[in-house]
Amino acid sequence: LGLDKPSEDTSRRFGESVGDWPAFPDTLDALQRLRKYFKLVVLSNTDAVSFAATNREQLPGIEFDAVLTAQEIGSYKPERRNFEFLLRFVEEEWGVGREQVLQTAQSQFHDHVPAKEMGIRSVWIVRPGAVMGDTGEKGEEIWDWKFDSLEEMADAVEREVK
Repeated sequence: LGLDKPSEDTSRRFGESVGDWPAFPDTLDALQRLRKYFKLVVLSNTDAVSFAATNREQLPGIEFDAVLTAQEIGSYKPERRNFEFLLRFVEEEWGVGREQVLQTAQSQFHDHVPAKEMGIRSVWIVRPGAVMGDTGEKGEEIWDWKFDSLEEMADAVEREVK
């Protein structure tokens, strides 16, 4: 990209800012609605402190059933190791098998490609205009369902269970 390498201080401040990054406007309500039907498990590329700040500041009142971080796992998505950790965790904790897991995320690169490779069903939250995590590849769909927003997914789930 032709950018200078950031200083140690800049890198540290960036890392510490994760909890300040705003959630998408529909996320809080959609997670509250989806929680009625699903266990909510976070598979995050952050550390425990950063995710706790995000949960406290950007997602107040949302109780996740589990938060699995890159710090805990020892690698970052899209590494298969992260998804293997997730599958092992939900199996040991709740007896939930791979066929019952539904990976829901925006990033094709970090989430949907490895989920498909591992036989995990997934929902792509498109977030029109978002480019981070886009594989740029056209052709075979690498997700099972897709919605423009988490709110649209929650709407669809609620219609389905009625």
